[in-house]
Amino acid sequence: MYRRRAAVAAFALALGLSALLAACAGGRYAAERASYPQLPAGSRIELLQRLEIPEGHARSFVQHGRAVAPQARDRRAVHCNFEVDAVRMPGDPAQFIEPDIFTVSGSRWRHEYGALPLRLAVGDDLPEWQMRSLFDGPNYSEHTVSLRLQSARQPQLRALHCTQRTAWPHSGRQPTRAQIAAALGAVARLIPAAE
Repeated sequence: MYRRRAAVAAFALALGLSALLAACAGGRYAAERASYPQLPAGSRIELLQRLEIPEGHARSFVQHGRAVAPQARDRRAVHCNFEVDAVRMPGDPAQFIEPDIFTVSGSRWRHEYGALPLRLAVGDDLPEWQMRSLFDGPNYSEHTVSLRLQSARQPQLRALHCTQRTAWPHSGRQPTRAQIAAALGAVARLIPAAE
């Protein structure tokens, strides 16, 4: 009898710890959507400035009309990145995306829910949002517009991704063409297919 209770207690403890660890790890859920009608296929993106790909990345980030380091972007404001087909490894020569006109060959938008990992704090100053991933499920959402790009001169450039994050999972929407244009600022210009 004692062994059976001990086995049940050990199983319950293991199950509880597994659930706690899963909640602490955070997570993501994504839903793909069809094309993005504000910039349909045939639209163009004119890159006006040279962008460098940072070491350890395959993307060059732009926000508030200027290039930014990946860790310096404000995730709450719309930010964009130009993606190339290979990661620039440490020690590799500098890799750049040169000014050019890129044609949009397709587009998609993605809505992604995420939960920040549970964080432990010392004392009584534990903010409420740090516990939400354990009790409420997702606690932010990101809406990303992805534009597949083509250029005969720079075939290594794959896409332009623009993302907007909101604090609540069921709020927000994909970035608008005006928000994307504002994020790109003087770095790039959007030319919709109809123009």
